[in-house]
Amino acid sequence: MSHFEHISPGSTALPVDLDEAAHRCLVAGFDGATSVPDTLKELIDRGLGGVILFTRNIRDAQQVRRLTDELRAIRPDLLVAIDNEGGGIGHLVSAGAPDVPGSYALGVVDDTALTARCADALAGHLATLGITASYAPVADLQHRPDNPIVRTRSFGADPELAARHLRAWITATEARGIASCAKHFPGHGGTVTDSHHGMAVDPRPYDELHADLEPFRAAVAAGVPMLMSAHVVFPALDPGRPATLSRRILGDLLRHDLGFDGVLVSDALEMKAIAEEYGEAVGARIAL
Repeated sequence: MSHFEHISPGSTALPVDLDEAAHRCLVAGFDGATSVPDTLKELIDRGLGGVILFTRNIRDAQQVRRLTDELRAIRPDLLVAIDNEGGGIGHLVSAGAPDVPGSYALGVVDDTALTARCADALAGHLATLGITASYAPVADLQHRPDNPIVRTRSFGADPELAARHLRAWITATEARGIASCAKHFPGHGGTVTDSHHGMAVDPRPYDELHADLEPFRAAVAAGVPMLMSAHVVFPALDPGRPATLSRRILGDLLRHDLGFDGVLVSDALEMKAIAEEYGEAVGARIAL
């Protein structure tokens, strides 16, 4: 799935079945409405795969529940997702989100039962709101103090520690009937650029990337239903394209070598790493 923070319907000359198939591959955000705008209804009618909510769509818990009920009344199988990593920040503060420690703090404590309880609290809250997918947990390893994007969102720098906490998080979330999503494959922890603001590059040689794959291997083994790709170029893996757009990284490495057969979702295509280098529409087409 390609993930947009915002998308507008455009005219199309595609056959209806192909138009629906294309829309099924998209997750869309929408402007600061707290109910379903007509433009979004049109996209859902055309087969939109999912909706992602942001702070701009959240007023309080009752409003979110009305919104998700309204979305499902249009189409019951619509994916309704949100970024929900914990750590005192997030889009659901005004909707009564549980106040749980961030991943780095959980890694320092290193009590997987506590991590499972935190994930359970977050997932249970999503279930009461009618949100069915959580773009968490972060599987990136925090290697560099000057990394601007991973930092305390990571369980730490140790792949074995990260792996056991990912297993705990994913299992607890699954038990609540919420889909978790390990991100950002194959790892955003070795960069000094935030891919929201520009193309990030991880220059490390192939041998040094193995550790970053281990948390993702653990997530796949734990049955994680979704993985999110990184807008990061890994010259050792594919010098030509960021992971989100790379057949070598997402096909050969993730699908074939790691054996992941679940849903693969891109990071947001408005992020400058994609939007400025390729354009959102071209990025979506290459990703697909």
